[in-house]
Amino acid sequence: MLQHQIIRYLHTSFPSWSSISKSHLAKLRKKTGYTFSNCKKALEVNDNDLIKAEKWLQDQAQALGWSKLSKLEGRVTTQGLVGIAFERTKAAIVEVNCETDFVARNKHFKEMVNLASSTFLLHGKKIESSETISKDCFEGEEIKNVQSQDGKTLVEHVALLVSSVGENVTLKRAMCISVKNNLNLACYVHPDSPASGNVINGKYASVVVYSAPEYDSKIQQIARQLCQHVVGMNPKKINKDLDENACENKQVNKSDGEDKEADEEEAMMLQDFLMEPSLTVEQVVTDAGITIHDFVRFETGEKINVEDMPEPKIKATQMGG
Repeated sequence: MLQHQIIRYLHTSFPSWSSISKSHLAKLRKKTGYTFSNCKKALEVNDNDLIKAEKWLQDQAQALGWSKLSKLEGRVTTQGLVGIAFERTKAAIVEVNCETDFVARNKHFKEMVNLASSTFLLHGKKIESSETISKDCFEGEEIKNVQSQDGKTLVEHVALLVSSVGENVTLKRAMCISVKNNLNLACYVHPDSPASGNVINGKYASVVVYSAPEYDSKIQQIARQLCQHVVGMNPKKINKDLDENACENKQVNKSDGEDKEADEEEAMMLQDFLMEPSLTVEQVVTDAGITIHDFVRFETGEKINVEDMPEPKIKATQMGG
């Protein structure tokens, strides 16, 4: 909601209440979600023009949001959500952070996460790559200036959100994933959330790249369970080969015994399957005819090693429009 500070921006006289259309007021409130008094003021300022009043509200919220964003910048944001927008062969994962879990549960915050995810899914489609599995990562300033479908940059949407929730909000990181040559993507978030179209969000998120002889409902269900396994068991690689998965954490200075133990704990194929601990992941995928080629796991608030992230093939600021 717009804060009462907006009224301080106004220094002119306005028409009387009788000249304001109650029908327009109701429509403006329903469409924008702003307070009764701010919607009334917007109609007064704009001679009862509904379209101009809506734009005025957005402009005022933007101005207030930029001011708040500047003041709040630097405050720690360890809460938030990860959103995934996905198709069969393309996906985008975006982490958006805030200061408190209370705001992370806010409807408008979730809408921001979904918007950012959908925006990066569209932009990811513009990235040309000859690779079978393409992963392009973006952080900080690279994310802010990416344009959403309404023409606003993501940081402009963040400013509007800050004017509503009153605490710092940051766009932490994003990844665009694209596969070809009969590979498929499966996605999962935890806590499991109702999908908004092809977008989901949660505290944890994963994407698994896989291939299978069929793409039926049974295979898709198992692939989704493999995503759940990645979220719950946090593997660092696919199998014993340290170079098998780009998401791995390198091991150094370990004895043979320690290496073997680390392989069993960190290698996905050797782990007990989360959904059926009597089986290993390797047994599950072998029985289903599935081959896992890669996976990605995001956890809200986790520390990331920028040096280990894949280099983007195109700067985010070039992807707008």
